[in-house]
Amino acid sequence: HGFGSATSVNFKPGDIVLETNDERVNDEESLIALLSERRAGDILRLKILRERKLMNIQLQLERRPE
Repeated sequence: HGFGSATSVNFKPGDIVLETNDERVNDEESLIALLSERRAGDILRLKILRERKLMNIQLQLERRPE
């Protein structure tokens, strides 16, 4: 889809994405569906669960290097 890598926003193994832009993420398929509606340059607000702590992350989608 042309999105930047997870490492560019400091995701860690085990992080669970709970919401993106206030829309609940139920599973990997729903996350992919929500992301497919976005374009490079869009700002995303993610709520993640990391080591039993809720965290809010904001990121700007980037175009993937070719």
